[in-house]
Amino acid sequence: MNVATDPTTLDPQTVPPLYPAPPMVPVDFTRLDSLPPPPTKENAALIRAGMMIATLGSVALVLSLFIVPWFSVGEISVVQPSAQSQRVGGGGSGGGGTSSQTTFSGFAPRIVQRDIHDFGLAGWASSRREQRAIAIAALALLTQAAVFLGSGRYRWRLFFVLAGCGALATLALALIDFQRLDDLIRARIALATSPTSNAVINASVLKIVGARPGLGMIVLLAGAGCVLLGAAIAL
Repeated sequence: MNVATDPTTLDPQTVPPLYPAPPMVPVDFTRLDSLPPPPTKENAALIRAGMMIATLGSVALVLSLFIVPWFSVGEISVVQPSAQSQRVGGGGSGGGGTSSQTTFSGFAPRIVQRDIHDFGLAGWASSRREQRAIAIAALALLTQAAVFLGSGRYRWRLFFVLAGCGALATLALALIDFQRLDDLIRARIALATSPTSNAVINASVLKIVGARPGLGMIVLLAGAGCVLLGAAIAL
């Protein structure tokens, strides 16, 4: 056997490697920024509690749309002044004419009071000419949708901020709607008295006793308050 081809006679240091190793490259060991600390058990429990409160409040918001009544009034009456004759023409006792106050039907206040006690917010939104009731119902539904999306932990901070803004706007519109109750009653009495007339009853002849928020409005106010409280706790 040839000495040159005998593998036992070859020097390992002189034999080239079959798979040469890659050249060594210096590595720059830079310190990375530390990660934010994980939420503690107390914070996680607080967030879950806020989400639960906001979820219950959003459910109450939707239920309040169908709870009757939206308003509550103890008594509605139209105090009609006595008819007075006035001289319209000038000069002398023989000339002139008379005019009398317009009389309203005694059934109109009772009809309006019955409608107020029989309608919830959904009923007012479908029958009233004002768009305020429709806006309140839409905001309540959008608030519940935002709370449910935030409870799914998808961008929950953004959705809970939107839910809080929706609940605050719902509160404001509900209070404005209650402050405009006199205008609603005057317009309803005018329509009940003469459906073809657009006359507005003067406030001096309208008597409203015991006007207060109905059960539906109270539930809506409580639900909106729970949404605001839950969003504040979670955030």
